[in-house]
Amino acid sequence: MKKLVTLFLVLLSVGLYSQEPKYWEKIDFEFDSGIKQIDFAKPLIENKKYIQPYIILTDNNSIYFFSKFNNQGEKIISEFQNGVIKEANIIYQNQDTNSILILTDDQHLFITKDMGMSFVEINDEIENSKVNTIDKSGNIFWVGTEESGAFYCDVNGKSWKNFKTGIENKKILEMHNSYHGIFCLTNENQIFRRKFNMNIKDYIWETYKTSDLNDRIHDFEIGYEGSLIFIDESNNLVGDNIQSFNGKNVTCFSSFELRIPLFNMNIAIPWNIVLIIGTELNGLWGCDWDSHGCKFGNELLDEIISDIEVNDVINPDLCLVGTKKGELYYSRFYVNAVQDNSTNELHTQISPQPACTKARLSFNLPSESNISVKVFNALGMQMMSIADGYFKEGENSIPLDVSGLSDGMYFVAIQYDGSTVVEKLVVKK
Repeated sequence: MKKLVTLFLVLLSVGLYSQEPKYWEKIDFEFDSGIKQIDFAKPLIENKKYIQPYIILTDNNSIYFFSKFNNQGEKIISEFQNGVIKEANIIYQNQDTNSILILTDDQHLFITKDMGMSFVEINDEIENSKVNTIDKSGNIFWVGTEESGAFYCDVNGKSWKNFKTGIENKKILEMHNSYHGIFCLTNENQIFRRKFNMNIKDYIWETYKTSDLNDRIHDFEIGYEGSLIFIDESNNLVGDNIQSFNGKNVTCFSSFELRIPLFNMNIAIPWNIVLIIGTELNGLWGCDWDSHGCKFGNELLDEIISDIEVNDVINPDLCLVGTKKGELYYSRFYVNAVQDNSTNELHTQISPQPACTKARLSFNLPSESNISVKVFNALGMQMMSIADGYFKEGENSIPLDVSGLSDGMYFVAIQYDGSTVVEKLVVKK
């Protein structure tokens, strides 16, 4: 989610494109009703490549399972009979080791470990507490309750443990996990954080400073690089940094003059570059840290966005968007790879950095190969195609003309032999 860099969609207005590029592609799959929620499992590695399992919850109280990113889904839960499903989370390691945690609108908690063949109610495992919210990280489920704080458990769904010291008697309204820990929002408009790098027996919780907020928090997300983003009850976006747990002041910026309901906020780019925000009436929007907002593709302009899910672990990043019509769209972003030349057999380098008008991409090929080189902006939108053809074994270099690019960060994707290497490119005039 976002130390954010300016959006570069303004490039559309200066003639770099004759028409707006297409961001979103529709997945050819028919659901039984509108999409309510998307939930990614942890990516798996198959034949040295990432695959992405996920589930889709529909308005018809059904759950579909996709073992990988394709259009081959399977309905594993058909019209769940134990209550209206509020949300569902999946932990999937393989066909034999998996669990789906289900929370209903009447605050009951169920778990299935056989992909929907049977269900067990487990409120008694959490002191018979009513449940408000669920989440997961890795192979751990997290549960926020009405009166007993937060609980956690592994993929097996047994031996739930209560977090002590700090939140054991709190009413938890919402929970989110990120690289920086597990975060809980309480009915007192307070956010607590517990870092993942601590021993789970330490139960140490930090409190976020919310005294500078002018309104109650309605929704929040946490960025990969440590940013907190809120939507308050006045429909404003409020942005801050994780360091606010040490008392830093809160920075507020409005929802870029969008006086329409913000809905299901999600942040797509892990380097704190941009938010992707779904709205109830006006499609998807991108927003940077300086509250510059732009439409994020016209394909979903008139859709009611019901959920957005982003996986910033795999490269390129995968973003899925569900609509109330029951349609599923996707987009890929080439901005997640942090270059590590120790494992990069191409030994790529771009110089000078930052570039003003010209730069040069150098790389060393282990054998003659077909190479494709493209430049993307912070939203994953292709700005230029630099090369596409065969290059000789050994040292190669390609000139990069960046005179037509605005100042900011870009990403150069080098594709060869089925692999992709990404280099950051900074332009400063």
